[in-house]
Amino acid sequence: MFNRFNFKQLEDKYLITNDAGYYSFLSPQELMALVVKPRELSMKKIEELVNKEFLYFGEKEEFIENAFPNVRSFKNHLFSSTSLHIFVVTTQCNQNCVYCQASVCNDKSSNMMSFNTARKAVDIAFCSKEKLICIEFQGGEPLLNFPVIEYITKYAESIKGDRVVEYNIVSNLLLLNDDIIDFFKIYRFNVSTSLDGNEFLHNKNRPAFGENVFKVLNDSITKIRQAELPFNAIQTTTKHSLKFSKEIIDTYLDLGFNGVFIRPLTKLGYAEKNWNSIGYSSDEFLRFYEDTLIYIIELGKRGIIVKENFAGIFLKKIINRESVNYMELRSPCGATIGQLAYYYDGNVYTCDEGRMLGEMGDSSFCFGNVDNISYNDILNSNICNAVCSASCLEAIPFCSDCAYQPYCGVCPVVNYSETNSIFSQVPADYRCKIHMGIQDILFKLLKNGDEATQQALLNCCS
Repeated sequence: MFNRFNFKQLEDKYLITNDAGYYSFLSPQELMALVVKPRELSMKKIEELVNKEFLYFGEKEEFIENAFPNVRSFKNHLFSSTSLHIFVVTTQCNQNCVYCQASVCNDKSSNMMSFNTARKAVDIAFCSKEKLICIEFQGGEPLLNFPVIEYITKYAESIKGDRVVEYNIVSNLLLLNDDIIDFFKIYRFNVSTSLDGNEFLHNKNRPAFGENVFKVLNDSITKIRQAELPFNAIQTTTKHSLKFSKEIIDTYLDLGFNGVFIRPLTKLGYAEKNWNSIGYSSDEFLRFYEDTLIYIIELGKRGIIVKENFAGIFLKKIINRESVNYMELRSPCGATIGQLAYYYDGNVYTCDEGRMLGEMGDSSFCFGNVDNISYNDILNSNICNAVCSASCLEAIPFCSDCAYQPYCGVCPVVNYSETNSIFSQVPADYRCKIHMGIQDILFKLLKNGDEATQQALLNCCS
């Protein structure tokens, strides 16, 4: 008997996948044999399909009992509580990025998180039963409210008990100084910054007020490396980026990074308002992405290792069958049950995207304020139920039958922003096309790639 599977034609082969995250490539004749007369398959193919739980020769109940642990392991994120807690400590910013997903406010009198609000938000975060709590500081530019970052960190340390707390900060690093670095070292902060490419491209995408931000960032990168802090950079692709795939990777290498996250724009905040000048079609992004990935593979063949982290998330699921807890690529998505976002004024949102929509004037994904809401209220809310239901791929038309369903995810907030419905309008929407397109590229490389190509892909998921 054969197990339930989804399939898709890729060139001369069919890709089949199942709920445990296994995949295989079959010829048209093998696919027909699998469905009609599986014993006519070669012994080698039968052995592969049995090991990957596409085929079984025995009682259905016994097969289900033996296969279930692999499905459970692949969906392990479902057995975790809210682990990522995003603190938007200010919406002030010292840059004016062309795609900023938050509507930046420069009114310094009213948009800083207070100590009182911070304390109440931390109390809610620690109501999660998760043993590992990740506190992430965002803005605006979070270093503009560094006193509250210090307060949150020290308060979390005082109440954590036997929990492990990780501290992340997403910063442009323009305000970095020795005192801040010393504080980061004490609490072992993970530092993330934005690096969009070479000096021309970075300064064009992320201008500041009269400063060469690329040069300042370069100096800050040196300081972070000297402090030996965990450090990564994130790239955001605009229309200006599309001709610079090689230059972007070369810049990352020149600055000492061995990994890059090639991110498409999200149609929220300034990015939506500026879409005509900075946006692009999904096909344009995918051509750029494939050019970038091919260049990374070429570098790998020359012994220069570069990881592309978007590919890495997919490949960890595809090759390693890891339950990667990347909130946007899981089913259901991480909104509420994986992450929460605490705005500077105390409003609590489903996720980072939910608070961005709130900044655009739509509070549909806001649970209430830390002054009057509890963690249990949040989990038992209609909002939580709705976003979970709307992002469960196994129940979404088209997604449920897609070969990429085990590895993918949808965002109800972005769906709502673009279509006024939290339910995905696949396969026509922009994000769906990008996710499918990236997986098309990866599976074709897995199917056709030589040994060096396969190794470059393995490097991305190591």
